[in-house]
Amino acid sequence: MLGLANEARLLISWNTVARKSDVRFLKERVMKTFIQHTMILIVMTCLSIMPGYAHQQDNNGRQLDKAQAAERAKQQVNGRILRIDKNKDNYRVKVLKKSGRVVSVDVDKRSGEVSPPKDKDRKR
Repeated sequence: MLGLANEARLLISWNTVARKSDVRFLKERVMKTFIQHTMILIVMTCLSIMPGYAHQQDNNGRQLDKAQAAERAKQQVNGRILRIDKNKDNYRVKVLKKSGRVVSVDVDKRSGEVSPPKDKDRKR
């Protein structure tokens, strides 16, 4: 499939003088293509936003409690829960991994999203 610019060049080269109807046809075609691409872009943007919005609405405005936060952290890290601290927006959960390392993860109260583990056994 030729691009619109190439198609326009071919059309003009076939006719030594471009007729008004040919120019009008090209303008309409370019505008139609522009509108189609714009609509596709809008739809793709909306679809990319929807999963995050739906995920936030899963709790219907409710927040996770400590037990739910502990369960999510346990699934993410695969270890034993040592401690759960409640902050303003999240729970900080300390987990003992099977390797013997202690890691800390944050669990968002609203979305339930678990942050990547942070090692507590780092050398200073």
